[in-house]
Amino acid sequence: MTPLHLAAAADRPACVAALLAAGAQPASLAAGALSAVHLAAGNGALGALAALLGARADADARGGDGGRTPLLSACEGGQAEAVAALLAARADPAAADAHGSAALHWAAKGAAARPRGDDAASRIVAALLAAGADAAARTRDGSTALHVACEAAAPRCAALLLDKGADADAPNVNGLRPLHAASAAGSAECAALLLDARADAGAAFTIRGKHALSADKESDTKTALYLCAERGHADVARLLLGRGADADAPAVMTTPHATTRTSALWAARRGGHDAVAELLVAAGAVERATLDQPDASADGTNDGIARSLPSLSEPEP
Repeated sequence: MTPLHLAAAADRPACVAALLAAGAQPASLAAGALSAVHLAAGNGALGALAALLGARADADARGGDGGRTPLLSACEGGQAEAVAALLAARADPAAADAHGSAALHWAAKGAAARPRGDDAASRIVAALLAAGADAAARTRDGSTALHVACEAAAPRCAALLLDKGADADAPNVNGLRPLHAASAAGSAECAALLLDARADAGAAFTIRGKHALSADKESDTKTALYLCAERGHADVARLLLGRGADADAPAVMTTPHATTRTSALWAARRGGHDAVAELLVAAGAVERATLDQPDASADGTNDGIARSLPSLSEPEP
């Protein structure tokens, strides 16, 4: 790490100016392949950032994991003022990293990383949208910023994205929709916003993969109601049932040896989530171990595929 990187990260604008005057190169990369502008932006070092941008440092320099820009670093860090400074310096609001995660995705992801994160993140999302960021932009796996906002339980961000035309029912490559992310996160506020925007309360998604101990293919198919039932999110379950979700819709776990169909009620009972189970029974769900007879080794789950919702905000390997 060069003296310029250290000065930028510590927000020492006078040192930054002196180093630049002495010939320091703002485009040089530190350990982690980040420029001084990345470090200033990600740390909210506004004085140093102003000095660098005033010296015509590249506001769209690529560096770090996946070739992110300083704007993406500022968004991830929840640095609203740094985002404003970069946008004023004509940073590209649509720039994305190698995985397709754009500034809106990183801003929404940042909402989960700190207390009251939705407040700062929503300010950033509003600024990005005002600068022309695309609310419908997708990552390489087809996830939108709305998926990520719902996973982060960030209703203010979700509302801003919906107001700008984000699709409340957009599936990614696995068919996973924002409502699935909101249900898994237990965000009744996000779920309500999506349902008000006509998201399908009963839509299912399918995760396909390989068994952990073999190359055999397997899959899990679940609904939003199943996801909140297995996690005990009673408020979301109540909302989904009130909007027409099928209390007995099956979740299907397929391995080379068996296909097992279970229900949201089974998942709630198995997890000890009595409040959710009571809601499901009141909505007509039937008490049964499984909806069909699995083989003796099946427990309704599947070892090779993650049992929980896969993270939408992490870059693909």
